[in-house]
Amino acid sequence: MTDRRFGVELEFIARYGVTRDRVAEKLCQAGVPTYAASYSDHRVVPGKWKIKPDGSLRGGNGMELVSPPISGEEGFQAVIKASAILLDSEVDAKINTSCGLHVHVDAGELDLASLKRLAVIYIENEKVIDSFLPPSRRGETNVYAKSLRNADVSKLKAARSADEIASAMLPREFGHMRRYVKLNFMPTHGTVEFRHHSGTTDAIKINQWVKICQQMIDVAIKEKEVPIAASPSRPSRMSSQMRIVFDMISRQEGASTEELQAALGRRHRFAVGYWLRQYNVAFRRSRRRYYIDDRALIAMAPATLESFMTKLEMSDEQKSFLIARVEHLRGTMEIRP
Repeated sequence: MTDRRFGVELEFIARYGVTRDRVAEKLCQAGVPTYAASYSDHRVVPGKWKIKPDGSLRGGNGMELVSPPISGEEGFQAVIKASAILLDSEVDAKINTSCGLHVHVDAGELDLASLKRLAVIYIENEKVIDSFLPPSRRGETNVYAKSLRNADVSKLKAARSADEIASAMLPREFGHMRRYVKLNFMPTHGTVEFRHHSGTTDAIKINQWVKICQQMIDVAIKEKEVPIAASPSRPSRMSSQMRIVFDMISRQEGASTEELQAALGRRHRFAVGYWLRQYNVAFRRSRRRYYIDDRALIAMAPATLESFMTKLEMSDEQKSFLIARVEHLRGTMEIRP
């Protein structure tokens, strides 16, 4: 498991009359250094958690517990300690559908290609992730966690910065609202923010989700050279000569430039790669032969829970957790996360 740094933001409704100062005091006593902060306090104080008011939550005494950057087993243990305090009888934290769990993961290691690949991985698997979250977080149901499935892939491919990737997810005219998507690429202290998950004070669910977020980033780095888009079938608008090229490189043995040249009756060599890129066909070249990029075709296949778990190389424990979660949520209108 990666030791990539992360941070969590836990939204909840505290018992009426419980103050942020009292919650901070109890967390400090439990070994989780915390201070009471204002809503506008955006500081990151090393080693210090903060408890803030949250007026966006329905139900009364809304609060948000924000961790500093943490990592590894020490970080997961801190989440367990914090969860125990939120659930004790004095704080008595409750969750409703207005609450969310936001996870920030260190993106310092991710170059532009890795960030784009992360976006693609999330778009491809969003429906799978929806399946192990309650209905209030699926599709377009939550205004603070909008779907990525309407992302502009052409803008994503052309993006030259994380901010431009964010604009591909939700157009620039949405202003600061662009960050209210399931995967937020807008600059946030050098992190990527995962906003998809429902609110929860359950440490097991929190830590399992953190691990999934970390694993998605690990896969994005590993797969950063995989093309963003591919043509799993021959594009409909294609010249007769291009159809020949496409069919030949789709064969298991691929095709060389010379073979393509002969099939097309051309006397001179031509730029095969340029042609393929014009039709947005993902390809690879190996030993002077051209092939349809199998990695891209696999990525374009319909995602399933099994394929998602395999891609992330999940442990048996993780797989059991997710399968049980999907079964528990199947056919329900809403549950307490």
